[in-house]
Amino acid sequence: MTISECAGSVLDLFQQCLTLSASLHPREAALVEDQLTRFSLWASSIGVFAPGRASMDHRLREAPDVHDAVTTLLDSAYDSMQDGKYCYYLSLLFVETSAPAYEELESSLQSVASDITMLYRLSNTIRRASKESQDLKAAKTYCIRDDDGNDAEPLLRELYEHYIRGKFPEITDGLRERLASSMVLRRKRILYKRSRYMKSAIRITNTAPQPTIEPAPTTSQQQDLTVHQLPKKGLKEGPSAQNRVPPSLQEQEPAHSIVQSAAPSATTLAADSYKKVTTPSVVSATKTIALDNHEELDFPPAPLGRVRQRYRPQKKLLWAEYHWNRLEVALNAEWHRCLEAVGEVICPFCLYALPCVSISDDKKWKHHVTGDLDAYVCLFDDCDTPNKLFNHSADWLQHMRGHTLRWRCNSKSHGVLVFLTEEEYLNHMRRAHSSSFTEPQLRMLAERNGRPMGPMFELCPICGTSDATVTRLEDHIAGHLRFLALKSLPAYEDAASDTSSEKGSSATSKTRSTLRDESERHT
Repeated sequence: MTISECAGSVLDLFQQCLTLSASLHPREAALVEDQLTRFSLWASSIGVFAPGRASMDHRLREAPDVHDAVTTLLDSAYDSMQDGKYCYYLSLLFVETSAPAYEELESSLQSVASDITMLYRLSNTIRRASKESQDLKAAKTYCIRDDDGNDAEPLLRELYEHYIRGKFPEITDGLRERLASSMVLRRKRILYKRSRYMKSAIRITNTAPQPTIEPAPTTSQQQDLTVHQLPKKGLKEGPSAQNRVPPSLQEQEPAHSIVQSAAPSATTLAADSYKKVTTPSVVSATKTIALDNHEELDFPPAPLGRVRQRYRPQKKLLWAEYHWNRLEVALNAEWHRCLEAVGEVICPFCLYALPCVSISDDKKWKHHVTGDLDAYVCLFDDCDTPNKLFNHSADWLQHMRGHTLRWRCNSKSHGVLVFLTEEEYLNHMRRAHSSSFTEPQLRMLAERNGRPMGPMFELCPICGTSDATVTRLEDHIAGHLRFLALKSLPAYEDAASDTSSEKGSSATSKTRSTLRDESERHT
């Protein structure tokens, strides 16, 4: 079962227990509502029922261990909810067993609470697991090779270094090597995806719909329960049960509620009520620095070769049939018919199936490619993660601003001390001021005391510019990184097209021709 199906089953049981809880004390009803609220918030925040690429099932397709851990916890929560539902039936039908049943009910809900707590703890792992797992496999297991099976990566890295040196003569040797390595890594990730998915595009997993949670029923409605609805868990029908639910009550119309739940209306808590999970389109704009900057970015064309192949013969017929003043309208209509007929194509960089109508828009295609680049890399020499590629400029800038933070201790016992890292600051505080703060207080103090010391860069670390016309140096640097990222994209041959992304260069990634094309491209 998918995660969305398992979570839907748990919500269905919550609904059943919620229905049964109306006849009990408000305290028991509130127990169910509390756990329903926690579970709904978890499902909302992590995108269990989100559509498309945002769904948890889709994000964990490359991390089966994490997927299994989540489904196991959901199965455990489902079993606990089944026990809780059984206890509710006991409480409703047998007065003499209500006290033990309530105890079992609380025990079942405590088990559910523990499972939900574990799901919350897994959230960060879930968010990182899919992409990191795929990137790790690409870095460790995949190798770019030539025709003879030899490792071509050193030569490719050297080629990129020569190109960067020629393009940016002011760059330092260390940064040049880092940027060249990032270009090779980016290329490896894409080629690894092609080796796995080129014949079968990555498609979105269909997400099970989220069940609708209805409010708890009134007391009169609760009395409509019959013995035939009892769970088959060793409970037998007997005189007590029949006397507890007389037939006359089953035939009455529901009356207005006499006993209402003491808890607020958390029973109708849907995911959208607290945090609506929005799914960006496959070709939607990325949340990053605008594309209009100083670099002329050479984007590859959209892979619409099959559409053009279908369109060309129709275009010739229309040229012969229509007068010039009606030709443009007819050609546009035919082009859209061809786009809809082909339907979707495979992106050669992320290997997702994309709708032709969307990527025929040049702006949308460029934004989509920008989202596939992982264009940003840290530019500080002392970075602990020099090979980490960032997809969004916001994450990249946040990471680099961390290098500019300094921590000050202004204690009168030793004067002003400035520390370059948070760990150095914490070590000092533990040694010199151990009696003043607890460990949680020290962590909070370190988080608040970090202050940036001046601008991130005085000059562009790539080209060395100090031009006053550059209004924002971060945008200027991002333009350089995107430019190099686009240069590192591997070539591809558009299906059924007479043009390729490299203007005639070969798209194969394992041949000498690949290196020759790259050499000509960067000369």
